[in-house]
Amino acid sequence: MDTPLTCQGREIDAAQIAWLRSVVSDHPQWSRHRIPQHICSQWNWRTHAGQLKTIAARSLIDTLEQYGLIALPPIGINQRRSPRPTFPKGFMPPECTAIACGLSCLTPLTISIPSLGSHEETCVGYYLTRYH
Repeated sequence: MDTPLTCQGREIDAAQIAWLRSVVSDHPQWSRHRIPQHICSQWNWRTHAGQLKTIAARSLIDTLEQYGLIALPPIGINQRRSPRPTFPKGFMPPECTAIACGLSCLTPLTISIPSLGSHEETCVGYYLTRYH
């Protein structure tokens, strides 16, 4: 790469790309989340409020990977979310009864979002794991 590449408002030259390659190869256990943190701390890449610009750094390394300039570790799918907790002891699922009338017979309808940890939230979780 002869000319610097501008990405996320920052010029990236061949030396910086070589450094990024060495970071990835020296730390194969690092995730795509950890690498941008390291980049920001080494380059002192911060917002006006002083926080690390990890989202910009993530976009930078994703762009460089798309151009074939660096190779990132695979995305860790099993590290994304923890599984839904099991149902509380003694939980009784609600009865499922088929609705045999038209929607106009059920009005007025209301939608409510259950609060965290409530019985209603547990019922929604039960329905989602059982039927979807």
